[in-house]
Amino acid sequence: MVKVRENLVEENKLKFLFYGGYMREDKLLMSAKEVQAYLGIGINSVRKMMREPNPFTVQIGNRRYANKEKLKEYIMERCLLTT
Repeated sequence: MVKVRENLVEENKLKFLFYGGYMREDKLLMSAKEVQAYLGIGINSVRKMMREPNPFTVQIGNRRYANKEKLKEYIMERCLLTT
């Protein structure tokens, strides 16, 4: 079973997230749970951050998603501003 999972990771370019799911590395939009795992912060902080106006959140229906590339840029800008 372990070898099968390793092959899936290599073949489909999947990345294991600590909350127990898999996310494709080339995926454009991330859910709140995926952002939580990606940034390592709490789900309430992620939801609050995604509700506020920002350049990386996309709303589709009632759901909000984070654009992965814009989120990376936003975090890097915020890190550079605080140092």
